[in-house]
Amino acid sequence: MGIHNSDVADTFDEIADLLSIEGENPLRIRAYRRAAAAWR
Repeated sequence: MGIHNSDVADTFDEIADLLSIEGENPLRIRAYRRAAAAWR
């Protein structure tokens, strides 16, 4: 079975969501969003 690209992308999106809720640096959030897009 293993890990799929979509699983990795979903994880990066979730991290970005949590960082956004915590009010973190927007550039850091955008980096996670871009990483998620790259894995799709």
